[in-house]
Amino acid sequence: MVSTSSMALCSSATRLRPASLDERGLLPTIEWLCRDFEGRNPPITVDEELSAAENDVPAQLKIIIYRIIESVFAGIARHENSDEIRLALRRDSNAVTLAIDDTSRDSRYAPTAGHDVEAELHLRFGEAQERTTLSGGQFTIARNEAGGIRLRASWMV
Repeated sequence: MVSTSSMALCSSATRLRPASLDERGLLPTIEWLCRDFEGRNPPITVDEELSAAENDVPAQLKIIIYRIIESVFAGIARHENSDEIRLALRRDSNAVTLAIDDTSRDSRYAPTAGHDVEAELHLRFGEAQERTTLSGGQFTIARNEAGGIRLRASWMV
């Protein structure tokens, strides 16, 4: 018989690290996360370009990348007026790069796309920045021409 505290511990562990990362891998887990996000946020569609292979991403980065995507999607849903998110995970000869771009439907951000609004964005998406830098990666975020966000996180491998 499984005790209630054991079940709670298992549930907590799943929240820390989704079992699908180990069972299915990062790429299927990202695909699931995107479908789940679209289901919970019907006006937003997610366009995925997962050109990195599963073994291109070091094991210790998989949970970090998953949590960055999760937190950025939540931030976009909460703070942006977006109808599409483009997500890319690529591997070139020496780096793994996560790119997230959203298309804002809120024209108030378009005029500020070229101006210094980085401080506001770093506050809003600080969790993604912290996860990236603490794991040895480089992080940038800015407004794109449409007024949405353009986020890049990359790690040398």
